[in-house]
Amino acid sequence: MDTAMLLAASAADAALLVLLVSQRAYRTLPAFFLYQVWCLCSGIAGFVVLRSFLRDYAGFYLLNITGDALFQFAVLVELGRVVLRHNRVGDPRRSVLLLLLMTAILMIWSLARWTLPADLPQPIFLAMRMRQLFSVLQFASLLALVWLSTLRGLRWPERALQVATGLGFYFLIDLAVMILHTHQSFGHQYVSLDYVASISYLGVLAYWVFCFAHNERDRREATQ
Repeated sequence: MDTAMLLAASAADAALLVLLVSQRAYRTLPAFFLYQVWCLCSGIAGFVVLRSFLRDYAGFYLLNITGDALFQFAVLVELGRVVLRHNRVGDPRRSVLLLLLMTAILMIWSLARWTLPADLPQPIFLAMRMRQLFSVLQFASLLALVWLSTLRGLRWPERALQVATGLGFYFLIDLAVMILHTHQSFGHQYVSLDYVASISYLGVLAYWVFCFAHNERDRREATQ
């Protein structure tokens, strides 16, 4: 199942990269483009690790989710800048950024109440704790970005909105999976629930492929 998911995600990533290059979207969304390059490379590396270095998969998984999170945060920052440039407004005030930082710290502190199964292997325990942290911060960051843009009445470019929609759906599912994990013991059901997040990301990739396969001009003409 893991191998099948990795191969499917790698194929979808490759298709999306071809579209990003053909549509020249890498110029306006370079962080998103590099994120997809990372996803494709990590998917291929994951396949190799599963096939030949299974004992090292826990360490690879921790490295993979950390890289994913860093690139996703970079994409969120990029989306914020794209929205600001599109509306020709300046960067938000420092007081707003300080408020967001304090909110993030509060949410991180709340993670201390989240539990994990006691029988998890130590590398998996660390990886799941990091994933809890990333899930909360990513969802909170996207909500903050949407809230700030709505508060200031900012309009979103279509491509940026499509990327944010896909990320928002995936962040929501991943956070829900993490919350459900706090009420489970480690076993078949615990692992199976992770597949829900993986399948949701495949759906997001399919959505992005569909969106970038159509020119913005062609889509506007079709709706008129």
